Amino acid sequence: MSYWYWRNLKKDWVIDENTTNRFDLPERGHVSALVVKLRTQNETYLGSYDDPHPVQRVTKLRILGNGNYEIINVSGRQLHAMNFWERGVMPKEGLCEIDTAEQEQYLYIPFGRYLGDPKYGLILEKFAAGVQFEETNNISTTYYVNNETKYTVYALMRKDPEPGLFGGGFLRKRNIVTKDAASETEYGVKLPTTNKLRQIHIFSEPTYAAGVLSTTIFTLVQYLWLSIGSKEEFLIDNVKTDIWA
Repeated sequence: MSYWYWRNLKKDWVIDENTTNRFDLPERGHVSALVVKLRTQNETYLGSYDDPHPVQRVTKLRILGNGNYEIINVSGRQLHAMNFWERGVMPKEGLCEIDTAEQEQYLYIPFGRYLGDPKYGLILEKFAAGVQFEETNNISTTYYVNNETKYTVYALMRKDPEPGLFGGGFLRKRNIVTKDAASETEYGVKLPTTNKLRQIHIFSEPTYAAGVLSTTIFTLVQYLWLSIGSKEEFLIDNVKTDIWA
């Protein structure tokens, strides 16, 4: 009998600060998604610091197949935003900037359109050299108590998968370009055409100074264009970002 079940891959995994941490996923199995609980404890009052919350300190989160094939490559804050846009609800979190308080945030990493999607998902044995979970952070003991930043990672897996499960392959999330566009008047990005595109996410992240925004989002990105082949065929033509917002 086939059914979905949650498999605990890591429990209270203490990660090293300001470095890259990795672990291997199981060698076999059908994985619909990973759910990550990120927990830490404040070393000091964080209200006057930039990026006081745990996912803001995850500078890169990757799922790698065969050692170097990027299935997922996004930052913590990007994935956090995608979780809301895709699911329509905020991920569970307990945030507090008070000294010694604990913080907890969740991140969802679906390999399909949603948790339990029968068409798209990750078949681990398809990767002969295995699949790895990798996170890179800029966590400092100035902000969080040493050795108190911990991950708990669950995989939503299928027991006795039906023939054809995940027959559509898996969906990737990856960063196409990172650009400081503060001084640009117009900036074009050529999107990859070797794969079908399901979603395009645009992140505009203003800088902070002592925990306060130093500029506004709409000052950085004001208009959007999306065209095919050339600017003769538009899908989005000169649309203001506040309309999209």
